[in-house]
Amino acid sequence: MSLLTITILIIMALLVTITCTKESINMKITQKMLEKRVDYLNKITGFENAEYSTIGAYCLDYAYGGVNLNQYTNEHGAVKAPFSCGFTTKHNLFDLINAYIAGILS
Repeated sequence: MSLLTITILIIMALLVTITCTKESINMKITQKMLEKRVDYLNKITGFENAEYSTIGAYCLDYAYGGVNLNQYTNEHGAVKAPFSCGFTTKHNLFDLINAYIAGILS
């Protein structure tokens, strides 16, 4: 891809991220919305069609009434939490994932 194409893709992704973050302030974040953000995160990191325990792919984990973002670290399903914040609200995790995506794209 050319430098112009890459630049346009990055700008478009940042605009989507900013729009999603502004919209998330006043709206309820659903599981489906989180799953779409994780799908996008996997796509931009090269794991678009990742299967269970694909090393490096991201997934959601639910427990204790909260949700967490995990990244697979081996083929047996071991994970690490990139944010190290434990289980949190859907809204908080949505904002964290958007910031993470923006950091990757910048």
